[in-house]
Amino acid sequence: MCQDLYLKYDELKPLFKTSEKILGFDISKIMFEGSKEELTQTKVTQPAIFIHSMAIIKILGESFKPNLVAGHSLGEFSALVASGALNFEDGLKLVSIRAKAMQKSCEKTNGTMAAILGLENKIIVKINNDIISSYELKNKILTTLILANEEVNQENINKSKPLVLKNLIECG
Repeated sequence: MCQDLYLKYDELKPLFKTSEKILGFDISKIMFEGSKEELTQTKVTQPAIFIHSMAIIKILGESFKPNLVAGHSLGEFSALVASGALNFEDGLKLVSIRAKAMQKSCEKTNGTMAAILGLENKIIVKINNDIISSYELKNKILTTLILANEEVNQENINKSKPLVLKNLIECG
């Protein structure tokens, strides 16, 4: 991950050196040579993706002059740095804190996350409703998919909120 850019562009070497100092581990080695197991740990994945994004912006240099930046979830940090609202170092520190918290949560729960692409909202809502109604909620952690449209069943969203909050409190 990103090794081809690192080898091609000398200006990335200080970026990786700084990253290693901030993170306290050799992220370069994991990004370049790490196993799938190492790379897919949230505490590694998130900083690695952030560093990769920053490497691309660094390579673009002066030619990178966006009128607008936006990001979702982890991408918000890249957008903040790209816009100049945060510097790289502070952005990486925040990403690292976020990644460690999420890693801690992952280690305490039996769950996963997935993206759903290309399905109609009504199908996703049906799947979500089926999951809620079929799960025995005792001692289960249930996070529901919430869609921003009129098809969302408010009753089901309300059912899931206490479980999500309970999970956040237990993993906090």
